[in-house]
Amino acid sequence: MELSREKLAHMEDAARGAGEIIRKAHETELLVENKEGHANFVTQYDRSVQEYLTERLSRVLPDARFLGEENGMDLFTPEDEKGWLFVIDPIDGTTNFMHKLHPHVTSIGLFLDGKPFAGVIFVPETGQMFSAMRGQGAFENGRRIHSSPRPLSEQVIFAGSSGYSMEAAKLAQQLAFEFQKKCHGVRTSGSAAYNLCMVASGRAGLYFESRLGLWDFAAGAIILEEAGGKITDWYGEPLSFRGSSAVLARSGGILDGELPDLASCMDTLKGLLENPGGELSDEEVAGILDSLRQRRETVTTVESLTAGMISARMADIPGSSDVLKMALVTYSDAAKESLAGVSAKTLKAHSAVSAETAREMAEGGAKKAGASAALSATGYAGPPAGPEDDTVGRVFLGCFYRGSTEVEEHQYTGSRNQVRGKARDDALRMLRRRLSDE
Repeated sequence: MELSREKLAHMEDAARGAGEIIRKAHETELLVENKEGHANFVTQYDRSVQEYLTERLSRVLPDARFLGEENGMDLFTPEDEKGWLFVIDPIDGTTNFMHKLHPHVTSIGLFLDGKPFAGVIFVPETGQMFSAMRGQGAFENGRRIHSSPRPLSEQVIFAGSSGYSMEAAKLAQQLAFEFQKKCHGVRTSGSAAYNLCMVASGRAGLYFESRLGLWDFAAGAIILEEAGGKITDWYGEPLSFRGSSAVLARSGGILDGELPDLASCMDTLKGLLENPGGELSDEEVAGILDSLRQRRETVTTVESLTAGMISARMADIPGSSDVLKMALVTYSDAAKESLAGVSAKTLKAHSAVSAETAREMAEGGAKKAGASAALSATGYAGPPAGPEDDTVGRVFLGCFYRGSTEVEEHQYTGSRNQVRGKARDDALRMLRRRLSDE
């Protein structure tokens, strides 16, 4: 299959249109002091821009599928590995956008059979348009761009904030210090897509982040590679482009021997996040509840596999009752339908243990309780409740927050109680990460 230059131009026009929506959002002065209203304003524009892009891009490639950060479109499925797929981040740099800071950008990646084929990134405040198509080079406002041939010692780099986890944030700061000793300086921008463009255009030599969503790097990856740069995970392995990943993006001039030991850093981070004790500390759970309390927000849980363990863990913390609004345990399909609003069609098509069901459990629980956030858990803890095969320990966790839902699939090992405990803690970590991302 081919993609004409004309269609790439249409993608650029769609990104410009999105930029105009974003620019007018600032002009309307709709940001309010009330924290909940302020956040709703941002969510409203994230959604409206994605809806606009979906409609415009559907005209460019009518048969294409869509994956995006908003509106429940954020889970890569096997169907997405075939044909055309648009991967959209309507506003990359949402926190900047909330505070009227720059940059914040619109990112549109286009995959063919599961691999990046074209990408467009537009910076509304400067009018910079970065674009690339496989085998055709990378461009900024129509001018060919190349990553820098200079060594690390002669360049500045961009560091990610790793805001999804305090452990990751601390490690990112330590790694930034190591890089600082090897380069001209370390910068942060608040937008992953923008950082990738800075490396592609030769303004910066490198960008690292311990975890990015697929939409964060879908467009930037092809732009960087077509500019002569390289993008991998922290182990130096190619990205799978199937979901979130650690990212190391660098110019063509930076050699392996100039880099700190990122593989060891990733091993350290995995050890911190896995929490071998199997349980978040009281201080960590209290921190999650405090974050919700400060935002005047609430949370509910809809649990099957974990049998109320997520809500019970929050209820262990004094004062949790003003944040934990409702807790549901839905073992049967009938309970999932009547209490959590999961559709019979979803249960029949995908089963009770599926990403689709976890998503609807979280969204239905939030709607029923009128909560800002919701956590769900469904899966197989093991025989006799679960099957006696390799799906034992397969768990789907859902996290709804401020209008969008993320779903994670896990394959745990251990006893039934160990599987449930790991699912409980990972669900709470999902919520903590979502709170940190906002």
